Amino acid sequence: MEDEFKRIEVVELLSYIGHELRGILQLMNLGGGAFSTLFREEIKPAYERIEKLLKKIEGVSSLKKPRTETLKLKNLLKEYFPAINGDPGNVEGDKTMLNYSFYTLSHFLGKKSRVKIEQEQSGISLIIYPERELNFTRAEIMESFYPSPLFSLRCALRIFERHGWTWRIRDGNIIINIFI
Repeated sequence: MEDEFKRIEVVELLSYIGHELRGILQLMNLGGGAFSTLFREEIKPAYERIEKLLKKIEGVSSLKKPRTETLKLKNLLKEYFPAINGDPGNVEGDKTMLNYSFYTLSHFLGKKSRVKIEQEQSGISLIIYPERELNFTRAEIMESFYPSPLFSLRCALRIFERHGWTWRIRDGNIIINIFI
């Protein structure tokens, strides 16, 4: 299971590298003279090889859709957050991917974090009250990259998004909305 977690982070890392390389390539195209020769002979062919690899990786990673099954969400949550108020019932989701996300959240926020479940018209809200203070914005988390500790949290939260769920930070708590 640990290898699957690392693969998720590797795909995120390689996507970040691809984005950064595209920016560098644009800057290099602006150069001239001797730099232009170096660019044409060395840098551009290397970039094109990396770009082909990144396109293959992006293609494969986009195929990694959640393998959904019916899950009793409370059982999944109890493994990582023992203090749960409410019962969310069943959801459709990829157990392996959601295990990674909830494991990462509990590791990052603290195992004594409390979870409150609220039923809403459009679905369920999981409100996670962290044991450890959460002083980050959504933007800081989503802009993080390896080796920042926030990078693992970013990967975990992206998995919720892949399931069609949303998340936000309010008053230091993470709120995950699950639409049913």
